[in-house]
Amino acid sequence: MCVLCLAFSGKHGIMLSEWGRFAPEKLTDMGGYKLMYHNTTQVLGDGWRIIHDPDNCGRTQAWQNGIPSEGARDCTVPGFAHQSFPYDYGIFWYERRFRLQMLPDDDHVILLRIGAADFLCETYVNGVRVGMHRGPEDPFSYDITSVLNPEGENLLVFRVSKPYAEDVDGYTFGQIPHRNQRPDAILPGQCQNEVGISGRVDLSLQPKLRITDMYLHGNMATSSVDVRYTLHSDYEDVRTVILDTRAEDKRTGEFCSGVCTPVTAGHGDTVIEVSVPISGIRLWSPEDPYLYTVRASVQSENGAFLHTLTRRTGFREFKVGDDGYFYLNGKRIFLRCSHTGNAFPYSTHAIPHTPALVRRDLDMAKSSGLNMIRFISGACLEEQLDYADEIGLMIYEEPIASWLTQDGDHSYDLYREDLLSMVRRDRSHPSLCIWGLLNETPTTAPFGECCRWAREMLPDLRALDETRLVLFSSGRWDNDPTVGSVSNPYTDHWQCLWNREDEEGRYPVDLTPPNIGGFFRNVGDIHAYPIFPTRPADRDLLRTVGCDVRRPVFLSENGTGSMFDVVWLTKYFTMHGVDRDLPDVRMIFRMYECLMRDLKEYGFETEFAFPQAMFAESYRLHARQRAFNFDIVRSNPYMNGYSITGLLDHSICGEGLWTMMREWKPGIVDAMQNGFAPLKWCLFLDTMHVYARTPVRFEAVLANEDCLEEREYPVCFRLFGDTGLIREWRTILRPTRDQLKTFSVPVYAEEISLDVPTGTYTIHADIEGAAATDGVLTFHVTDPADLCLDDVTVAAYGLNETAEAVLSRAGVRVVPLDAADADQRSVVLIGTVAETARAAVFETVRTLTDAGCRVLFLDRRSFASADDEMHFCPVADKPHMEYSHDWLYHKEYLVRRGHPYFEGMPQGMMDMEYWLYLTNGRHLRGGEAPAEIASASFGTGMINADGYTGGFNLAMYPVGEGAVVLTVYDLADSIGHNPAADRLLLNMIRTENKRLF
Repeated sequence: MCVLCLAFSGKHGIMLSEWGRFAPEKLTDMGGYKLMYHNTTQVLGDGWRIIHDPDNCGRTQAWQNGIPSEGARDCTVPGFAHQSFPYDYGIFWYERRFRLQMLPDDDHVILLRIGAADFLCETYVNGVRVGMHRGPEDPFSYDITSVLNPEGENLLVFRVSKPYAEDVDGYTFGQIPHRNQRPDAILPGQCQNEVGISGRVDLSLQPKLRITDMYLHGNMATSSVDVRYTLHSDYEDVRTVILDTRAEDKRTGEFCSGVCTPVTAGHGDTVIEVSVPISGIRLWSPEDPYLYTVRASVQSENGAFLHTLTRRTGFREFKVGDDGYFYLNGKRIFLRCSHTGNAFPYSTHAIPHTPALVRRDLDMAKSSGLNMIRFISGACLEEQLDYADEIGLMIYEEPIASWLTQDGDHSYDLYREDLLSMVRRDRSHPSLCIWGLLNETPTTAPFGECCRWAREMLPDLRALDETRLVLFSSGRWDNDPTVGSVSNPYTDHWQCLWNREDEEGRYPVDLTPPNIGGFFRNVGDIHAYPIFPTRPADRDLLRTVGCDVRRPVFLSENGTGSMFDVVWLTKYFTMHGVDRDLPDVRMIFRMYECLMRDLKEYGFETEFAFPQAMFAESYRLHARQRAFNFDIVRSNPYMNGYSITGLLDHSICGEGLWTMMREWKPGIVDAMQNGFAPLKWCLFLDTMHVYARTPVRFEAVLANEDCLEEREYPVCFRLFGDTGLIREWRTILRPTRDQLKTFSVPVYAEEISLDVPTGTYTIHADIEGAAATDGVLTFHVTDPADLCLDDVTVAAYGLNETAEAVLSRAGVRVVPLDAADADQRSVVLIGTVAETARAAVFETVRTLTDAGCRVLFLDRRSFASADDEMHFCPVADKPHMEYSHDWLYHKEYLVRRGHPYFEGMPQGMMDMEYWLYLTNGRHLRGGEAPAEIASASFGTGMINADGYTGGFNLAMYPVGEGAVVLTVYDLADSIGHNPAADRLLLNMIRTENKRLF
């Protein structure tokens, strides 16, 4: 008779010896074969109770022996405290009663394993304190055999604490690892202060002699799997065992190679290193994520199995070459990345309410053309790393402490523990390619010490892992080009390979103010968040950074988001009965209420069929803006990678490529597919809205990830309009050897003048002999001849020569303000007024409006001071002016459909390719209700207490017998430079002139 032994092992292994000793067990007859099995893991997932301890009285009242019934609530684990106590912070106690489903013996112990707890966790079993752990994201365990009741009920209690606005247990919130959490609130872009048991809790039957750590590395240089074991023994005497290491083909399970190693293990830990040679290795890559399974068994001298662990590994090498570009397995690649906060709705980080969400981000990232995900300021879940190994998605990982860790007594130890525990946990995964040490950390207080610690942390990190690329600080807010951004595998120093980074200062350092949010010119790892919409100067800066020194640059953060769809989410939460008191849900409903209030108040609730349609339009414009960003980034020949902000709407904001519920934003898949194509057209005009017959520069660049060769390629460009083909021009592309060493090739540049009617046009590009994507540029043309008014006279003050020329060309007669006759109604234009003249102009305006004139203020600086106070606004109950920065998070601007101010112009949501740079982040709110609101702006997912910003931008008020028109748009500065501004001004004059009679 044969005995068939089947063992099912999880991540922590399984014991195979002497199963018959343990309860519960079962013997099943299988037609002559006998199968004995029993459970070695007991998961403690439900049946938990939690209580808040605001007065820190739990210890003195002996809650370790059982928490009070009064005030306690049912909960699940993993679970954060705010899911049960959504308004509370500080100290919480968890309780779980259980009976053992397994029994230890002389050769086995029972471990209590906790996947993660944030932040300080005391553990009690049957009233006995078994340990204390601090840190937000690393697993820990305790041998609790001696304190268990094998036959009866057991009590497990956790006391979990974390500082908030108040210090707790000697810790200050800013000094502990907390990513961008806020102490006691939640805002879009800034996370909830999470405290609780965030990982799985289980009991595990383990042999006294067992493997506690198994670090794998697929060594391409030696064609072997290098394994570093930590073998732990609870025996007091020395034991001799055999460590059997076997490598198998993961797909087929076929044996590849193995090594048996005799080991003498004393009490405590023993470290053993083993190399398993494999012939004919296949490399791991995103295109072919080939894996090997390594099975490690600890056997006694008589051959009995004591402990077995199974892990997977792969062979790959990822580094930055001497030329500054990224290389995977010896091949240069363009890094296609996006970062994620790994947040899940109504639970937040690390605990998805739906298990499928754990993998969905990775599936969507892979489908959209990304080859890497950056887990910003927080380690990814172990399940996600397993899946990334499987599907071939590279991972760039940072600890929670990498962002906003403040100087303090505990800060160094906590930063070091958080970083190294992440490395220790995840270092065996082939998908894990980059360790990141910091995010957006300056050298100044209160963060400067952390910057210094990270810079000096390489020796400690390399003691755990020599094999991976390490990046010093995303964004390099230290702005020190004498320190490199890169430490390649097997190096122990920071290498200066990007931009102007150089230890000896051989490259010129440009100290020009950066102009772009988060951007520093001198370093090689940059962030860039331009004002929305992106101005030409910011566009050109990003297109040329690194070019002067001909060294690559890594753009590790950049992007433009959309509105955050609070309408759909509130419907979803209502449909599923989600608790509205949960912090993120509460904030989303708050945004929704603010938005609906303003839509109604300003009369915009029917500008779209339903409010949700407004978000669909925002998504459409969002995809177009992403495509524009791709053109900028990919046209820079020295941009070696692009990490997009952000993967999803992770922090209840609109910054993601897809929504918080993991749904594609319409149009984004096309934008990503084209934007990351290996060979891609990048087409530019100086401005996307041009005047007919006015010279404008056209430029064509091919983003080229090693697709082109050193030969001739015929190229053709065609201009199309409503009537079809308008113009065609051809050239020959002859890329040089030096150009092919970079990631883009200039193709064509010419100053063109388009003698075409007003309308929307496209330029198409085509290359023969190569397959390039995205060769269409859409833009707008306005013929100045269409901008005319018949027999209109206006009085004006503060107009510049350009504005006067526009009005004159349009047939508008302009007379000085002091020539205006109060007895004869007229349209009055107020341009830019010097501060010293505002009082006098204000009085004149009051006189004219009292007499029935209609006054158009073209410059907000003429009725408001530098601090946006409305001192010279002629409205009795003045509105107040507010500013919110439009960048990654930005408002959408709406023009009222059918309003005469916008005759002949696009209606609805303002497409910035047509309107250009009229907006400046300001709006008006409150005060007397305007008679008409022609344009308003609305922003959800904004960084403020409401998560919302909104107001009106162009409105008319009755004043006296006349009226004033106020706009916060930069109309005065745009006239003559922006065709949309010219048409808007003339429409306003025409409309108000008609209203005079």
